[in-house]
Amino acid sequence: MYVLRSIEETFKRNQNIFYVIIGDGEERAALTEQAHAHELKEKVHFTGQLADASKYLNAFDVLFLPSQKEGVPYVILEAGAAGVAVLASNVGGIPEVIEDQKNGFIRDSKDVAGFVDALTILTHDIDTRTRFGRALQTTVTEQYTLTRMLDETTALYIS
Repeated sequence: MYVLRSIEETFKRNQNIFYVIIGDGEERAALTEQAHAHELKEKVHFTGQLADASKYLNAFDVLFLPSQKEGVPYVILEAGAAGVAVLASNVGGIPEVIEDQKNGFIRDSKDVAGFVDALTILTHDIDTRTRFGRALQTTVTEQYTLTRMLDETTALYIS
């Protein structure tokens, strides 16, 4: 579980952070067990499934999405719309949205040290966090409009 190893190492550098996992997936039980085993239960919070979870994004400083596989995750577009900085894995369609060190950070999905370094920067450097959040917001509002996405999906089905 690369996510909790990354969080555990980041806590060693910054004790004033919390990690919130929204949703219920197939890994929840294992993540919960690992969080308890590594004495992270006070720092890692599991909300379970939340209706309209995107409305909570403004409460967060960073979206950390250490996926092993993805398409283009809608949560990254939602974070961008909210102006939230993103650290995500270099898998699937994520690199189509996130440009490393321009509008977020991208790291290999198993690169714990890379995740920790990026999380440390994002939790300590408000200027970088704000710059990435604004840049991603621009990317999302300019390139991922509903009209454009519908047009491209329609064109795909027509071809």
